[in-house]
Amino acid sequence: MLVTYAIIFLFIMILVIFVLYLANIYIFPRKLEEIQQLIESGQTKIAIRKLNDIIEKDDRNHYAHYLLALAYEKENNIQYAILEYRQVLKISKFDEKVREIDIRKRLASIYKARNAIEEAKKEYLLLTKLDPANYEPFYELGIIFFNTGQIEKAAPYFKKSISNNSKHAPSYYYLGQVHYRMQNYADAKQSFIEAIKIDPNDYKSHYFLGLVLRQLGDYEWAIKEFETAQK
Repeated sequence: MLVTYAIIFLFIMILVIFVLYLANIYIFPRKLEEIQQLIESGQTKIAIRKLNDIIEKDDRNHYAHYLLALAYEKENNIQYAILEYRQVLKISKFDEKVREIDIRKRLASIYKARNAIEEAKKEYLLLTKLDPANYEPFYELGIIFFNTGQIEKAAPYFKKSISNNSKHAPSYYYLGQVHYRMQNYADAKQSFIEAIKIDPNDYKSHYFLGLVLRQLGDYEWAIKEFETAQK
């Protein structure tokens, strides 16, 4: 009799494990996808409630934490969004739905918007390692160093941004600014010219090209650039 009960108990346990496995594979992902749709449609409060229920039962559910971060960010509850993004990074489980690159980008953007410069810089530096072919983190680092007066440190990042995306006019403009402030007028001239080639309506580049040309003694061309900048 005891053997029979033991076999029945074992069978029930195997059945429970199998059901939980199926739920984890088929039901929970579908539920989370439905919650993602709620977030996208602006029903963030409902989504947050559902996600908190899921996390209460499974605190290691990286996708639930990620969606919760998105929901909080959409509600402009930035502090909670940061905490949830950090929790996803702590769990450190990434896949096609939850990518470390995307989380780092969002955190960098949040820190930048909140003027948390050091935190933003850390995220952008990590992004240069995670996504080295992308020009954006290099450009953003260049901007951070430029705006904090570290123009010599800014230059390599603008150059790398240009190397990754030769059609990004702002990178040429800021590299031109770096050269101009360091009195490298010939290099500044070339950078501003490249920026204007990409974006002829970049009036700031026209203006600073005029300043550079005046320093180089090309007054006639400088006047033309000043006139273009004023249009």
